Amino acid sequence: MTRRNAATDATQSSSDAPRPRLVAVGGGKGGVGKTFLSANLAIALARAGYRVIAIDTDVEGPNLHTLVGVKNPARTLADFIAGRESNLLRLIVATPTDNLGLIAATQGNLAGAAPDAQRRADLL
Repeated sequence: MTRRNAATDATQSSSDAPRPRLVAVGGGKGGVGKTFLSANLAIALARAGYRVIAIDTDVEGPNLHTLVGVKNPARTLADFIAGRESNLLRLIVATPTDNLGLIAATQGNLAGAAPDAQRRADLL
């Protein structure tokens, strides 16, 4: 996530650009609010001017897309896991919130919920 600032963007070289940050939300128990927290954190950061990509990696019960206002994502993490798409950047879909993109996870057309070891390494 990087804060948008047109004046800074114009004067910074690529080596001076702020590095992306990763905020992971996880836990071993279902139903405790991980997705709710993730959606609200992503929206709050986007509204604060940061460019955010929220990624739902729950391929067994995904619903982050609904919480950020995307009904039926055209592309999902399932496409990557199944090998139909190799470029994760092509999975980013727009959301109704400015500065917020989404990589959704859905069960549609997913042969197996768990990616193999190489796909997990590629994802990371």
